[in-house]
Amino acid sequence: MKVKYATIIVEDMDESIKFYTEVMGLEIDSQHNPQPGATITLLKGEGDAMIELIKNTENETGL
Repeated sequence: MKVKYATIIVEDMDESIKFYTEVMGLEIDSQHNPQPGATITLLKGEGDAMIELIKNTENETGL
């Protein structure tokens, strides 16, 4: 079994991106703001592994 996709709700997007890119070796695939106060960053790992980071100042549980 392997994980292909995971979503993580984060408090600090910049620190989270720094950790996953510098420590874990992932690369930023895309970033977007689907609604006011929300940011989504998709990170790509080896193969087809992806991590989705969500920060939403309006809703602590994500979107």
